[in-house]
Formats: sequence, C-alpha cells, structure tokens
Amino acid sequence: MKKDVGILWRRLTQSAAQPELWMDLVCSYAHAGLLWQAGYAARQAIKYDEKLLARLQGLELGPWRDITAGDALLGRSVLPEAAERAEQFQTHLAEYPGDWLTWLYQARLQELLAPPEEKSETARTQLHLSHELRQAHDMEYLPGESFHWIGVWRLRAGDADGAVAALSGLVFIHPVRYSSMMYLGEALLRIGLFTAAEKAFSRAELSPHPEFP
Repeated sequence: MKKDVGILWRRLTQSAAQPELWMDLVCSYAHAGLLWQAGYAARQAIKYDEKLLARLQGLELGPWRDITAGDALLGRSVLPEAAERAEQFQTHLAEYPGDWLTWLYQARLQELLAPPEEKSETARTQLHLSHELRQAHDMEYLPGESFHWIGVWRLRAGDADGAVAALSGLVFIHPVRYSSMMYLGEALLRIGLFTAAEKAFSRAELSPHPEFP
C-alpha cells in the first residue's frame, strides 16, 4: 500500500534504525514509480537489517545496488534526462511536499539544469541554498545528510570547489561523520589546500563509526 512518504520521513527523524519504516518507504516509492528513491531506501533497509535482502530482491526496483546507476547519476556533470526527472519529481512533490529525499534530488537536478552564468566560480564556491535545497535541509531525517550528498555529487562531477562549499558546513555536526570528512579532505586536496585536507582527515578519525558510502 502506498503511504505518505512525508510522514514516514518524519518518523525516521526519531530514529533511523527502523528497518520496517525503510521498507515502507521502498514500497511507497516503488508504487509511485520513483526507483531512485526506492533504491536509496532499500540500501538503508539492509544496512539496518540484512535479512530484508530477500524481500527486496522480490521487488522490481531496478539496479538499486549498482553504484553507477540510479541516484548515482546525480554525480555526473551532465545528465540528459535531468529535465524529465525534475518534472516527474515536481509532480510527486506537489502531492507529497514532506518528501525529504525527492527535494534533495530535485535540488541537485536544478544545479545540473542551471544556465552557465549560474555556474560561475562564485556560485560554485558558495553553498547556495536554493528553494529545493532549503526544503531538503529543513526536512532531513539525519543532520547533515542533504549537504553530504550535494557535496558527494559535486565532487564526483569534478566540482571540487562546490564540494568543499557543501561539505565544510558538516565540520560542526556531532557526531563527526567519517564519510563526510573523508570526502571533504579529498575535495580540499584537489584544490591544493593540503593543510585543510589533513585537518579534515583528522576529523574523520574522530568518528566512532567509520563508513564511506
């Protein structure tokens, strides 16, 4: 049964370690034909309960475990289907405005669709809070999750300056997120800020749960 994904996300803010809630999200997204979102939820579900893999494999979710497919495409500098996806997601958000993940995807799609003049050096080195990114930031179930993924996608697309702008804001989030600091360190290395990169890697070591998605 399709459920209000906004309600499910709000429930996850209480605790992310609720595998059945993640399964509800998977099913709701799959029912809506939003396979990128379903894949994200599926990966979270098995992170908290590996026994759910059999159930997930019985669903038609596409290549949700392929690290080069699905929402990983947001890490490209050019995405031919960006406008089509953005239209689909906007229609969904009109019905479910509390959907954090779709706001996040929409924020990245708008970056990819922005005209060249909005991709200037100034724009890339500042964390521009578009309407979509602000919505995502305000709704995220885990502090820093929105800026983390925006930073990762920018870095993978070759935009190290933009990645630094997004990931730098996560320095002050506690507990320190290992993967965010590792990506920040990598981005800083790419732009030649070696001392700052070393500090980011040192912060990563403070994380009690090293994960590097």
